[in-house]
Amino acid sequence: MTDSPYGLRVALSTKGSAMGEFYLDDGHSFQYLHQKQFLHRKFSFSSGVLTNSCADERGHYPSKCVVEQILVLGLKKQPSSVTAHSADGSAQPVAFTYYAATSTLNLETLSLKIGADWKVHIQ
Repeated sequence: MTDSPYGLRVALSTKGSAMGEFYLDDGHSFQYLHQKQFLHRKFSFSSGVLTNSCADERGHYPSKCVVEQILVLGLKKQPSSVTAHSADGSAQPVAFTYYAATSTLNLETLSLKIGADWKVHIQ
């Protein structure tokens, strides 16, 4: 499961923000403890920006795992554009579908590495 693609659910507060964490290790050994083989990531959403950043610099874990889909719940306004920004400064437009009746934004066909820093700007 460590290299499986993930879907991310972001449930916004009434103030339009959210925060969460992601943890990954091999699931069966003590390498996370003895050799610091783990990923601990922090997700935050504020002012229309979803950020994936490192929550614990001590951990390092090789993973091909990507976030393929993001569902933002409670987004009050339809965006005009969505862009993914990687740590190296490159930016890619993201296809999206907005459902006004449920205030839900669906971002699909992504390939955002779970172990890398990135931001998704929703405008």
